Amino acid sequence: SDLSCINKALYTKSKEMDRVREAQEQLFHLKKLLKTCRFGESVLQEFEQVPSHLTEELHLFSLDDLIKIKRGQLLPLLKDILKSSTSHVDGCELCQAKGFICEFCQSADLLFPYQIAKCKRCTECKTCFHKACFKSGGCPKCLRIAARRTLSETPSPVSP
Repeated sequence: SDLSCINKALYTKSKEMDRVREAQEQLFHLKKLLKTCRFGESVLQEFEQVPSHLTEELHLFSLDDLIKIKRGQLLPLLKDILKSSTSHVDGCELCQAKGFICEFCQSADLLFPYQIAKCKRCTECKTCFHKACFKSGGCPKCLRIAARRTLSETPSPVSP
């Protein structure tokens, strides 16, 4: 069941549950990235160690998952998959080419959606920025798109 609907406070009440949620969110984004990599097949096979809903749906847990979390059996497995997945992405040219550069600071430090501790994503266009750089004033990419749209909708003067 989707725990975010049942009880949002559950993550704050259980440290283990919160750690699993964090690992689940990272794996959710990593799996999407690895599915686009032609060299990612062997790493993707590691995801088969856990039920697919854990890495394809956020906040979704079966009763069996919850029991394994309580017993401390699920987190170590998720962390192992996380370790090999991030290791692949860090060393893979194809995956690295899919990283984002923060448009606020222009740092060469590549950002990926799975880096939830340092990455903030625009809810509209899904572009990644450093959390520390992201300003509430709006996403630069969305602002550019809106400006372009306005420009293309403005009728150009017709010359005789």
